[in-house]
Amino acid sequence: MMRAAVLALIIPLFFSSPGVRAQDKPADTTSIDIQTRKKWHQTNLFKATAVPLALTGVGLYAASERAPVNRFGVQKTLTAEFPGFASTLDDYLRYGPPVVVYGLDLLGVESKNNFKHKTIIFLKANIIGYSLGFALKGITKVRRPDNSSSASFPSLHTTQAFLGATFMHKELGHRSPWYSIVAYTAASITGFYRLLNNKHWLSDVLVGAALGILSVNVAYLTHKYRGSGAKRNQKVSVIIAPSFSLASYGFSAALLLK
Repeated sequence: MMRAAVLALIIPLFFSSPGVRAQDKPADTTSIDIQTRKKWHQTNLFKATAVPLALTGVGLYAASERAPVNRFGVQKTLTAEFPGFASTLDDYLRYGPPVVVYGLDLLGVESKNNFKHKTIIFLKANIIGYSLGFALKGITKVRRPDNSSSASFPSLHTTQAFLGATFMHKELGHRSPWYSIVAYTAASITGFYRLLNNKHWLSDVLVGAALGILSVNVAYLTHKYRGSGAKRNQKVSVIIAPSFSLASYGFSAALLLK
C-alpha cells in the first residue's frame, strides 16, 4: 500500500507535453523555438526529479525487511546504541536555512530572487510539500517506531528541513558552496535526529527528504516571474497575529507587497 501510494503521487511528474512531429520541409523559426523549449523543459524536469526519485526508491527499498539495510535493522541498532535518547533539536533546526536566507537579506546579502518572488516560491513549496506529506500519512497509516501514532510515513520534519535547505541552496548557493553545505548538513542532522528520537523509520526520513527537495524544485520550475523583476525596493508590510487553542499554539502571518 505504501509503495503504491508513493508511486501514484510521483509517477505523474514524468509526463510532459506531446512531442513535435518531424516535418519533411525545413523547420521554421516557430518549430525550432518549440523544440528548444521542449528540450529545456525536459532537461529541467529531469534535474527537478532525479534526486527525489532516487531518494524515494532507496527509501521504499529500505522499508522491506529483506533489504540488506532496512528500517527495522537501522532502528534496532540506534535504540540499542542510544537508549532513552530524547532531544528537541530537530523541532527547531528544520527552520534554520529559511531563517538564514531572510536574515542575510536584512543584512544586505542579496539572494537570487527579490523578497516577493522568493517568498511566493517558498510558500508554494510548503503547500506542495505538506499537501503530499499529509496525503501520504493519511493513505499509508504507518505506525511510528515508538508506537505513538499511525502517522510515521513520511517524516514531515525532514520534509521541512530539506525544503528549507534546497530553498537556501537555490537562493544563496551561487554565492558560495558553503551555503549549500551548511543547509544540507542541518537538514541531514534533522532527519538523523528523527531516527534517534525513535519517531521515524529510515524509509520515512528518506522519502521526507525527497518530498522537500521535489517541492522546492517544482516551485521554482513553475514560478512565473512577473511584475517587479529584479527590483528589491518593494514596500513590504507584515501582519502577525498569535493563535492559541487547548491543543496547540502558533501564529499566522500576512504579507502585503506593494
